[in-house]
Amino acid sequence: MFENIIGQKRVINSLKKDILQKSLPRSLLFEGAPYTGKVSTALELARVLDCEKTDADWSCNCRSCELHRQLVHQGLLMLGPRYFTREISATADVFKRSSRLSSRYLFIRAVRKLTRRFDSIIWDGDREKLRKAGEYLVEMEEILDIIQPGRPLPDAEKLDIMIEKVVELSSVLSKYIPKGNIPVSQLRNAFTWAHETGNYSKVLLIENADTMQAASQNSLLKLLEEPPPNVYIILTSTRGEVLFPTILSRLRRYRFQERTGAEVKFILKRIFHEDSENEHFNFSSFQEYFRLWAPIQPGILRSQAKNFLKNLARSDWVFEIDPKIDGDKEAVLLLIRQIADFIYSPAEAESIGLELPSEKVSHLSRILSNIYNEIDELNIKPSLALKNLYYTMKGVI
Repeated sequence: MFENIIGQKRVINSLKKDILQKSLPRSLLFEGAPYTGKVSTALELARVLDCEKTDADWSCNCRSCELHRQLVHQGLLMLGPRYFTREISATADVFKRSSRLSSRYLFIRAVRKLTRRFDSIIWDGDREKLRKAGEYLVEMEEILDIIQPGRPLPDAEKLDIMIEKVVELSSVLSKYIPKGNIPVSQLRNAFTWAHETGNYSKVLLIENADTMQAASQNSLLKLLEEPPPNVYIILTSTRGEVLFPTILSRLRRYRFQERTGAEVKFILKRIFHEDSENEHFNFSSFQEYFRLWAPIQPGILRSQAKNFLKNLARSDWVFEIDPKIDGDKEAVLLLIRQIADFIYSPAEAESIGLELPSEKVSHLSRILSNIYNEIDELNIKPSLALKNLYYTMKGVI
């Protein structure tokens, strides 16, 4: 079990021990920087809990494991925002370059992390939005059915067309997923799902739980207080400290460490089939790698974020947003994420002259989350939102 997880030995050994000793907690928090394997580990844990064999190897041929490998097991429910289009685009590139079984699974799982957000139970009470997304989902699933493991792949030209269609559909579907919050209605529906009977373990996976607003956190707390039998709740977060203390007190926390440069290169070679001669192979972090598929180049985002933070020392608004970013909602949201990356990393913050105590980091994280929500949900003009963010952050720093 967990042999498909690269690195994170401390977390993996702890989980194995908890499983073997039957002391695995029912509510867990996987916390750490982005791209450290939190979700992959959560999904592997879900598979292990449902495996029909005791060793729970990744290659296990039981029906439950096959369903989990393709992320279609009924005992899994997924909520929360994610970098869907970037991951799908990146894995699509891998699948085009290599038709290995591992590449096929990599691509299908990336897509299903998006499509599973449209399970009907989640959208109960908001059927109209689900109906609008339905036609795209049907087309997506038709393609996934053709390329699923065990079936012969179409010829290269036809396969490329199918892959590009999936990428196109994912871009449309991802817009239906709430990015700045996990709605109370979805958490209540998850509560209903958790209480339904079944002869299998259930895992509720909530990604980026730190995006939850107060009402949603209160709703989640009710489920954490009395989780039903055989139900496990896994939260992932880059900033666990912003969750309510009452929530944190009910979670066992597992800390995921940053990937080393050697681990990044190993994963790029083994999982993403990047050649050591390729320029993409030389990235030192997965944030840089995945931003290749962002709507704007990583270097521009990083430069803009750095200039934004440096200008906080000025007395008036002097920051000028790059025209390539202004007007592009997704690019602005990525810029805010990049600003957050600088703040959450002491080394990055120090490199631009910011020395932030933990209480200020927590305060700024809430400000960034609020601005993110306003841009995402209220359709505020990005340049105005960034100006508001500038002055609000200046007041804190």
